[in-house]
Amino acid sequence: MERAIRKYSTLAIQSQDRLLYGVSPHPLECGLGLTIGGGLVYPEVNFTLPTMSMDDGTWGEVVAHYEQMASRFCAGRLLCGRLESCWSLNFFRP
Repeated sequence: MERAIRKYSTLAIQSQDRLLYGVSPHPLECGLGLTIGGGLVYPEVNFTLPTMSMDDGTWGEVVAHYEQMASRFCAGRLLCGRLESCWSLNFFRP
C-alpha cells in the first residue's frame, strides 16, 4: 500500500521563541511507555557489536555482548527501567 506524501506550507511551531527541546505540538507515542516529544528527552543508546557473524552458532556470543553493553549503560543509572523493559534480543534474532 502506497502512502501519500504530505506537503506542508507552514511550520508546526511558528516562532523560534516557542521552540522547547523535547516538546512537540504532536507527540509520538512509541509504545512501552515511550513518547517522543512529550516533554522528556531520551538519550540515544548505540549498541554496536564488534565485527562478527550473527547466526545460530554465534547467538550466545551476540547475546553476551548486548548484555555487557546494557549492564555498562545501566551502571550509570540512566533510563535503566526503560531499557530493561524495552530491550529484547528476541526482536533482533535472525
